[in-house]
Amino acid sequence: MPNDFVLRCLDSGIANSTNLFPNNEAWAIFTGSSNVSPIGTQCAISQSWFSSGSVAANRWMITPAIELGTNVYLQWDARAYESAYPDGYEIKLSTTNNNTESFTATLFSTVSEVGDWTNHVIDLSEYLDETVYIAFIQNSNDMNIIMIDNIKIIGTAGVHIGIDNVVSENNVSIYPNPSNGLVHVLVSENSVVKVIDLTGKILETHNAVAGSEVNFTQSAGMYFIQVENSNGTSVHKVVIE
Repeated sequence: MPNDFVLRCLDSGIANSTNLFPNNEAWAIFTGSSNVSPIGTQCAISQSWFSSGSVAANRWMITPAIELGTNVYLQWDARAYESAYPDGYEIKLSTTNNNTESFTATLFSTVSEVGDWTNHVIDLSEYLDETVYIAFIQNSNDMNIIMIDNIKIIGTAGVHIGIDNVVSENNVSIYPNPSNGLVHVLVSENSVVKVIDLTGKILETHNAVAGSEVNFTQSAGMYFIQVENSNGTSVHKVVIE
């Protein structure tokens, strides 16, 4: 766990998996095994299955202060350890400090994450040029483990908030935007281009060679275009009318 993350256990539960949470930690670092392979080598985990009985988890993992720039997005990967016991979680934001009561804005909430690694993206344009704290909160009752990986703030160069994080901007041309249906994505080097909806679901994935163009169509709405290459990862908002 990055040293500048703040962890808080605000429930009375005792984690069942003492090998993973020997001191009943709110969150811990998990190294992948043959049956569960996180994206990368490690991920953050938190448990809601307690030996002390059924009680709702309330376990916080809080980032250090992040100075947002412009055109910024929060991105992360998540999965439930067991699909039969799908943990949920919330993500909240504070614009003042990392005190629990200061997290008044809810960015994301689900009662049950899926059992496969899922990429999520959230637009943070409401908080442009502000300093923020972001909290990941395990809040399930008697499920098992939620897993979080690859937490990124994209669009603010140089911000590294931990857990296999890389932040960068790429040379990408996207047009027209807004579009009446067809969108063109021109990349300057070999890239993986993903089309993501507002729920974080990946709708399309394209492998594009340098100088090529990816074209896609979707129904009316707002989408994120994620471009990954040797420079890192960038996310771009697209509107289809």
